[in-house]
Amino acid sequence: MERFRLVLGSRLVGITLVLLWAISCSTSPGVKVARDPVIEAFYEKARLIMTGEENKIWKSLPDNASKEEFIEEFWQIRDPDPGTEENEAKLEFEERVRYANMWFGTFNPRRGYESRGEDEDKSRTGWNEERGRVFIVLGPPDVIYFMSPDNETVSHDGSRYRPQAEDWTMEQWIYDRYRAYVAFSKSGGGSWRMENFDPHFFEVLEWAKLNWVSEDFKEDIERRFRFKPEFSAAGLRIIVPVSRISFDENFRAEFAFKVNVYLDRKRIDTIEESKVLEETEEELLDKKNVEFEIPYRTVEKGEYLFDIVIQDRMAPSLSKYRSFLKRKV
Repeated sequence: MERFRLVLGSRLVGITLVLLWAISCSTSPGVKVARDPVIEAFYEKARLIMTGEENKIWKSLPDNASKEEFIEEFWQIRDPDPGTEENEAKLEFEERVRYANMWFGTFNPRRGYESRGEDEDKSRTGWNEERGRVFIVLGPPDVIYFMSPDNETVSHDGSRYRPQAEDWTMEQWIYDRYRAYVAFSKSGGGSWRMENFDPHFFEVLEWAKLNWVSEDFKEDIERRFRFKPEFSAAGLRIIVPVSRISFDENFRAEFAFKVNVYLDRKRIDTIEESKVLEETEEELLDKKNVEFEIPYRTVEKGEYLFDIVIQDRMAPSLSKYRSFLKRKV
């Protein structure tokens, strides 16, 4: 019960952040294009695992052809093993949606079972409930505390039990692999709302959208790879904190760069290259950041958007980060 007491308080801040996250997951008219049911079906659910940058890019795409191109790349970026025929991240995403619908729909009469016939529509909403959205992004918790006013139990493997599924009024999910927790409470109407979470919970959510990790993942969250892009005289400058880089035993690091360049919402160029960093331990100790230059000339007039994805190839997980820059010429 002591672990549960840690999550109480700061509810106003929690509600504010939850609302901001819900808004980021909501649909937006964006640029008007001809409706395509396949594209709409993709965005309806995949927006849950889109980073903020990806969502902005999606809403700026001018036509269905560019959106189809985006969808293909969206899953390629997340594929943990491109050498296999299947995209394991895409399959895992679909399985998490199925599980969320089975367990988290507010009015699901067959909770914990696959629904058929008249009950099927009622069970399809779990993916868009708050517990469902967290589950889809982070996967199954390592530990779940189930609580009611007069009872409490613990699932040490994150599994759920149908006979008691309707009895609990609060749940706390522990993600040891992310060093994170989140608590949900049940309202009088039967819906569940995020009650509280640790301070870096939403940062963890954003990283997990791009980096799908296994349940046995263990890593210091403060060392997750990230970078800051900015414009330079030659084109783009990428600034990476040394503390966020993974080195081998010879203090060598390797990065994969991919930059999609858009002009007035149409992709005009893609830059892909690898960069290697080789420095001595003494040189690295004297540096706070390392910088990389990506030469690029913005010749034509218009609004440019640079969509930048970089992977730290030495990092065991949480190795990808995405950001973008805009410039009007």
